[in-house]
Amino acid sequence: MLGKMIKHEWRNSYKICGIILLVVMGVSLWGAFYLSTPLWEKLFDSADMNSLFMLQFGAGMSTLMVYVLTMIGASYGVGIFLLIRFWRSMYSDEGYLTHTLPVTSHQILLSKLLISGIWMLIINVTVGLSVVVLVSVFMKGVMTGREWEYFLFVLNDELAFRNYTAHEVYAAIIGLLGGLLSPFVTMSVYFGSLSLGQLSRSHKGLMGILACILILFLRMIVLSLLSGIISLLLSYNSTIENIAIISGAVELVLELALGVGFYFLTIYLMKNKLNLE
Repeated sequence: MLGKMIKHEWRNSYKICGIILLVVMGVSLWGAFYLSTPLWEKLFDSADMNSLFMLQFGAGMSTLMVYVLTMIGASYGVGIFLLIRFWRSMYSDEGYLTHTLPVTSHQILLSKLLISGIWMLIINVTVGLSVVVLVSVFMKGVMTGREWEYFLFVLNDELAFRNYTAHEVYAAIIGLLGGLLSPFVTMSVYFGSLSLGQLSRSHKGLMGILACILILFLRMIVLSLLSGIISLLLSYNSTIENIAIISGAVELVLELALGVGFYFLTIYLMKNKLNLE
């Protein structure tokens, strides 16, 4: 049944999330095309403050603004849509149908968490790749042919032939695991925070949003304080590389514990504190 629940969640989310993904790709392609045109190169090299320059400058800044707002809006837009979808299917009138399905609470929550995390991961990766591509196109546009070739040669030599230290390998592994798991942990925290609204007798949605904001704020404070304490304790007899790796590993473990904790908190609230609107 878990497979059927996952398919159901995918069908209910792929249209909106897919449209947002297409918008990101479209704006990215337009930005890359604009940066690769001679118009941008002339704008970058121009020192003549005439009306044509100002027109080109306005077009360039407008394109940049649209791109930045699109990238930010895509990440937040997908997250907000998934949270609204979660609330409606769990705690509104639609929740009556969801909670009467012949499936367990774990299957319901797991299907929502997996699909939501996957969509957030897809959007994050797409936005990241978009930024890399546009920065590369920009650099190629402002560099001469020889400068660009030399830059690619140095980059390839650094990535392919450098002897990486154990610290760098560990840091890369921790960073990769953190990037892959972060969307799922974040959505688990969001779902648990919204579910806390079920403890309120009225305005459950508002209380869930306030709980979400408060918990995310506390999460940021605790992780920052913990990172500072670890750095302070290790600063006397450890290298900077060791401090960074240990801090990253501890934060990763805490993030996993936070995600698991909010997962089971949501399960508990679904089973014992369910009060549909």
